[in-house]
Amino acid sequence: MKNLLYIRSLTILIFVIIFLVGINSFRDYGIYTDDSWRRINDLFWYNYIKISILEPSLSFANNLEILLNKNISNEIKTITISSSPSLQTAPLGIFCEFFIDFFNVEGNRNIFQFRHLFNFIIYFVGLCFFYKLIYKRYKSYLYSFSGTLFLFLTPRLFGESFYNSQDISFLTLTIINIYTGINFVRKPNFKHTFAFAISSALSFNTRIMAIIPISVALFFFFFKCLRSNLFFKNNLKFVLYFLICIFFLIIIFWPFLWANPISNLLYAISEISSVRTEVIDLYFGKFILSTTVPSHYYIVWIAITSPLIIISLFLFGSLFFLKRVFIRFSKLNNDLNDMWRGDNEMYDIYFFLF
Repeated sequence: MKNLLYIRSLTILIFVIIFLVGINSFRDYGIYTDDSWRRINDLFWYNYIKISILEPSLSFANNLEILLNKNISNEIKTITISSSPSLQTAPLGIFCEFFIDFFNVEGNRNIFQFRHLFNFIIYFVGLCFFYKLIYKRYKSYLYSFSGTLFLFLTPRLFGESFYNSQDISFLTLTIINIYTGINFVRKPNFKHTFAFAISSALSFNTRIMAIIPISVALFFFFFKCLRSNLFFKNNLKFVLYFLICIFFLIIIFWPFLWANPISNLLYAISEISSVRTEVIDLYFGKFILSTTVPSHYYIVWIAITSPLIIISLFLFGSLFFLKRVFIRFSKLNNDLNDMWRGDNEMYDIYFFLF
């Protein structure tokens, strides 16, 4: 009992230290290229929601036209890439603009520092769920501490946790989505289904590539159905509940869809998927376009921006994991019951496949 109390106290202390480091560091980071444009986008859609609430007599389409005819960039006296809003909103960015309005934060310096603080708080929530995710797999406080500190102390992620609002929001929502997805697959019920639907909708509305973790979770759900007829009969209804919930939640959290949900969703996905921004990048001493990067580009950047200890442990763990999966496949029987033994092995395959 004393050991458990000690460990819990240590857990709280570590997260308090992480939080204190964050709130004492958010002023150290300036505005980067996308920062001002992200603020324009978040402010645009926040104003759209605000107008829609304050002027219920006007249609959603009219409200959108009013804002598009207004040069919203005049409200932000800073260098911007474009004053055109993105069709894809960032729900957490809109929440941030709500708090800026609610607390009456004024002045560009104060506004962007507030956004950086808000961004770190979002990241901090992601760290808490990452801790819970590791503990769910290993039931070890040591592994949970270590994994969370690896994520927090990764230099690139630490810096971007303050100023990269969309990517860090997506990272946090993806961690939460994986956590709720595992709960949904392991023990389907109304609570886990709704939590998974909310995290899926928020992450999908932030970046449509969230379809990947959502699909992986559903794949494992149906795979469990193939392994057990009883699981299939008792829990298939929760997939239907999930699909209904996520459809309506995506619409609720994505203001652009309010005017015409189906056609606007298809249009937005088509437009977002076709966007190819050309940026000149210095890579191995040569300038290249972001649209024509070599096949090794991503591997190289991951390698040089990730701490060596994380890369080493990843490679070691991957080799060990693949060996075990190969053995499982070699002994696979017709009822698929040797694919994994227990929840822990299922979690490993889930993480690796994702």
